[in-house]
Amino acid sequence: MVFQDFFYESFVASYCSHYTLASTIVYGLLLVAAVWFTYAHVLKAFRVRVDRRFVYALLPFIVLGGLTRSVGDVFLATARPYASAFCTPGIYVIMFAVTLAVFYAALLLQRWRSVPYHKTMIAAGVTLIAADLAYLSPFVANYWGMAIAMGIALGWALVLYVLSSLLPKYLTKENAAILWAHMFDASATFTALQFNSGLVEEHVLPNFFIGTLGLSPAVMFVLKLAVVWPVLYYIDRDVKETEYRTWLKIVVLILGLALGTRDVFSIGILGTLKV
Repeated sequence: MVFQDFFYESFVASYCSHYTLASTIVYGLLLVAAVWFTYAHVLKAFRVRVDRRFVYALLPFIVLGGLTRSVGDVFLATARPYASAFCTPGIYVIMFAVTLAVFYAALLLQRWRSVPYHKTMIAAGVTLIAADLAYLSPFVANYWGMAIAMGIALGWALVLYVLSSLLPKYLTKENAAILWAHMFDASATFTALQFNSGLVEEHVLPNFFIGTLGLSPAVMFVLKLAVVWPVLYYIDRDVKETEYRTWLKIVVLILGLALGTRDVFSIGILGTLKV
């Protein structure tokens, strides 16, 4: 009974509303396992190099993941019966399946018609993004809130560009771009909590600093810089295999860009700008 109560409180009652410490740990472990399995078995089986073309091929699907999670938010708000499938971890399963299916089709097209697989994936990803945007656009009302988040994120793009120019040994241009994705996410979280009502922080660590300790939502910028920047630095320093190093950076990029995209649209769809 104790375990059942714990499981219910940690995973069932909080599902689609917020994360608990237990669910964060479990989902984190599942992510680590998925990262290893995908690289060691899926990508190796397809015999595809994890290089710049691969990154370009995945970029639209990273954005698509964030948009599709926002579609799930609309489903939840409108009480659709299948809405819960779009919450974590379901959204990751959905996006993995969609991306893998398009990836496989793109490789077949490359083999049969000599069309580079990354071009097929980019075209398919952009088409799916357009479909998501077409669905979401009628529900977006808080354009000013979204604009504030994007404006702050653009400011961080300039800051990181300058830092990467001054400190290239510690922050390469590539890592600055990945770090920006997380500052984009932080900008959305900061804007959502500081300038909007109707939105709450779902994740355990930010909620501890902002909700429990009562710190300003601006702490998100500090957390991202303090965690993501060193992670990228040590990946470059300690991971010797080039393709695996690139793969790990893609994962870091996903955790910033996809979440940031979802958060910006959460502001537009669910938030109300404070006056």
